[in-house]
Amino acid sequence: VTVSNSVLDNQAVTCYFNKSVVRYSPKLFIARICHCHQDKPRRLHREFADMRKSRRYQKLFFAISAASLLVGCGTTRRISYPKEHTYLPTSSKNSGFTKEYPRSFTIYPFKNISWNKNAGIRGRRSVFESFSLIGPCVQMQETDELASNSYNFDDAMKVARKQKSDAVVIGEVLNQEQTFLFLYAYNYVELKITVYDTRDGSQLYTAKGWSMSNEFGGMIFWVPNPILPMIENMFWSRVAMDLYHRITMDMVEDVRPDLLEYPK
Repeated sequence: VTVSNSVLDNQAVTCYFNKSVVRYSPKLFIARICHCHQDKPRRLHREFADMRKSRRYQKLFFAISAASLLVGCGTTRRISYPKEHTYLPTSSKNSGFTKEYPRSFTIYPFKNISWNKNAGIRGRRSVFESFSLIGPCVQMQETDELASNSYNFDDAMKVARKQKSDAVVIGEVLNQEQTFLFLYAYNYVELKITVYDTRDGSQLYTAKGWSMSNEFGGMIFWVPNPILPMIENMFWSRVAMDLYHRITMDMVEDVRPDLLEYPK
């Protein structure tokens, strides 16, 4: 321990101990030195160690705060993403869906077993938009006018044959969830479809997929920051539709990967 100032004057005493600098009042300095000398010779060392540890925590806190402020900054326009990072494998079985056939589709009304009453409409619309990349799909309003019972195989085949489509798509939304817990927002959808040949009713393709999105809030100077989860929850309908599109585009990539090839 090195004392830079006189202990007798009224100024603070600067102590250098193991590269740590601490300022004490003269009385407190003498009391601590005497106490440590008489009773606990390692106590002063522990106090200095605790102070150094506290300073480490302060540096870590400011580093985390700065990082949280910089989240989302920057650009990725110079990074090229390979195709396998855009579309994900789906649980499917292809029994006859080829590049040549089918080329036109009837998207029959979907069955909905989730709690959201509009989930079936969302899933069906996303399939309609994605499968339009493969071939023309009959307008859903026209199909609704001809359909008598939702998710009925015989009726679906009758409607598709009347519309002269190559195949009919029958689907169901298995799950759609939204959760918001102030600092956490969560969205999840699960969809299943089956494509049937309108000529003989045979199964051409079946697939099931899921997609999710979540957002965590952060802490800025120990103050909760729920902005991102609140935005996720505010636009949950838009997020859910995007999740359905992810699933259906994975299915299109599964049966017709040639349509989604990147230009060379």
